[in-house]
Amino acid sequence: MSENTEDGLRDLQQLLQVENIGMAIRIGDIYSLLIEYHANRQRWKQAYTILEEMRQSIPETSIVYYVNQSLLIAIHQKMGIEYKAPAARQADGYASAAKQSSNENDDDIRDNVDFGTYDD
Repeated sequence: MSENTEDGLRDLQQLLQVENIGMAIRIGDIYSLLIEYHANRQRWKQAYTILEEMRQSIPETSIVYYVNQSLLIAIHQKMGIEYKAPAARQADGYASAAKQSSNENDDDIRDNVDFGTYDD
């Protein structure tokens, strides 16, 4: 393993300690790099430890945006831990707002059709 790789890993770990780093870079990207690096070298314990740190830093439902679900399953299997996929993002503010907005638009269209604004 080259020194540059080790230095890079240390730099990534240090970035996670910087206050408000999330304003400059998505911390999920940092965690995913570290997790994938260790998993590719079959360092399952290190990958799992970093995954647990990640779970403390970002919502569980967001992890699959950064780490492939098949890798998450593999890490858990290698550690002898059952993997439970997170529930769908029902409470997500954006999804809820979009659904509500869509429902409101449907209601507006129905109202306009009822009042003759839209022709069939």
